[in-house]
Amino acid sequence: MQNIRYVSCGRSMVEMMGVLTITAILSVGGLAGYTKMMTQYKINKTIEQITNMASRISAIGSQASSYDGLSNQGAVKFNAIPAEVVVGNGTTLKNLFGGAVRVEPASLYSAGSDVLAYTITYTDLPEEACVALGSHDWAHGSNMALIGVGIASGESGADTAATKLYQKCSGESGGGYAAACTEGTAVKIPLSVSVAAQTCECGNDGCAIVLKYF
Repeated sequence: MQNIRYVSCGRSMVEMMGVLTITAILSVGGLAGYTKMMTQYKINKTIEQITNMASRISAIGSQASSYDGLSNQGAVKFNAIPAEVVVGNGTTLKNLFGGAVRVEPASLYSAGSDVLAYTITYTDLPEEACVALGSHDWAHGSNMALIGVGIASGESGADTAATKLYQKCSGESGGGYAAACTEGTAVKIPLSVSVAAQTCECGNDGCAIVLKYF
């Protein structure tokens, strides 16, 4: 009687486990790469959004005596806000990282109560975005209306940084915030990556960036 030999064409359990392990590693690596790519996209898009908003708001302000009454809703009405930032009827603005966007009148001078300047504030930013946005060279090119850039932990920190930004300010760093000025002698734009990284350790409060223009 002829012996019949059976040949297994399948994979052993060890081989299958190896394949699954490699697949899992590749999947995790792919997900990490995708997440990093999306974060960089959001950072680049945020820079574009702020630049466009500032250009449009400053153009509107050049036709008025001050920025008195400037608000999110008013900026939307004058088409100064990108559509992807606007939520609902335009009173609420949201950034790509899920935090709020605020457009408000501000003082141009250090001890003044004038409304000759305005601020654009982005809140609830992750630390990576805070570092990238904070150290970006916002004063590069023809953006002559920029007064300064502040980064901090939380909205209240951003408000504190905003008060340190005014015409011919020298800039400050420390106390949970950094304020970089276009004409700064102590801290100027662009903010160094090392200072931005130290300031952007925001924890659960989330990071915020505020830019002041006139």
